[in-house]
This record gives sequence, structure tokens and C-alpha cells, in this order.
Amino acid sequence: MYITWTVIWLAWNVFIICVYLEVGILKKDNSILNMGTGSRSWWEVNGIGCNPKYNVSSITEDGWKKPVAIDGCLLNYEYVEVVHASTQIALGLIGLIGACYLVQSQDENYLKHSSQNSELFLDFLKGLRHQTT
Repeated sequence: MYITWTVIWLAWNVFIICVYLEVGILKKDNSILNMGTGSRSWWEVNGIGCNPKYNVSSITEDGWKKPVAIDGCLLNYEYVEVVHASTQIALGLIGLIGACYLVQSQDENYLKHSSQNSELFLDFLKGLRHQTT
């Protein structure tokens, strides 16, 4: 189950990167990411050094405050989102590789010990047979 979820998580983060870099037909201003709610990226106004400028009329019809201008950002929010998704991909790949290695080593260990356990069990049964005769 972990491996399935990790593959889905990796695919989602690749999708996020493609959206923010506007690969192909994907556009960051599309309502795909906010699911039609009109919400924006948290990093857009809360990035390092960002100073959003609001206007009284900047509140959208669905209640979200949209800044009129954002000045002083050290890094555009699109790139922060891409770095964040890339970090998630790197951590997911480390976890996926680790999980695959763990499953493989446990399978080998199980097969090795199960054959030893079978031999021990058979030796035990032979010992019981010799004791009863």
C-alpha cells in the first residue's frame, strides 16, 4: 500500500511542477489546482521578502483577498512551488527505493529462514520418531 501511495504522490508532484512551469497546455492560472474555489498559492503573498499590496476592492466575489501588487519577493512563488514539489519527489524516491530494498531483503531473509526452519522441524520430527521406538 505504501508503494502505491508513493507512486501516486510522485505523479502528483510531477503534475504540480508541470503546472507551475506551464508545460504544454497546463497553466498555473487555471482552476485545476484550486478546484474552482479561486484560492491562490500561499507562497504568492507569504514568500520570503514579499510585500503584498491590497486594495479595498481587491476582494474577489468568492471572498478571497487578491493582492493588487506583490513587491520584494526573493523568489517568485512559482519557483518556490517547484522547489517544494521537487523536494517531495526526492524524499518520495528515497522512501520508494528504501521500501523496495526492505521488501526484497525481507523476502530473501524469509526464504532463507523458512528453509532452515523446515529442516529444523524435520530434524525435530525425526528425533521424536527415534525416541518413540
